[in-house]
Amino acid sequence: MVGDPSNPVPGPWQQADQLSYIEHVLGDHEDARWTIVLIHQPLWDAGDPDGDVGKVDSDWLRVEALLGERNYTVFAGHTHQYKQTLRHDRKYITLATTGGSSPLRGPLYGEFDHVALVHMSADGPTIANLTLDGILADDVATQESQLALR
Repeated sequence: MVGDPSNPVPGPWQQADQLSYIEHVLGDHEDARWTIVLIHQPLWDAGDPDGDVGKVDSDWLRVEALLGERNYTVFAGHTHQYKQTLRHDRKYITLATTGGSSPLRGPLYGEFDHVALVHMSADGPTIANLTLDGILADDVATQESQLALR
């Protein structure tokens, strides 16, 4: 789905096709223990250039109605800024970057490079954000560097 239906993303699926697909898949899996929704843009927090945050895309409201009372968690990207929001007592997470464009001012700003580790437990997903600067290269310790320490 795109944030501006009058300017769709090029490709074979247009807005109506995407909504029809979502309706079909959710209808076929009404008894799922948990539903994970992955979208590009955080349509529940569309905002606008004038700083109006929290503006909800009308198509997203249709998706939420289709999700109904089931257990679900939503992940999006697009803004390159991490933010967790609770809507309808469910987690809506906008992910930061994994090496993409960002001022990288730090976690308090939601600006950091990371990957999200999602583990599905009996009570739903648990999410840990692994920062890229916390992952070490394969040459972190070499034979040469260890010999130099002796």
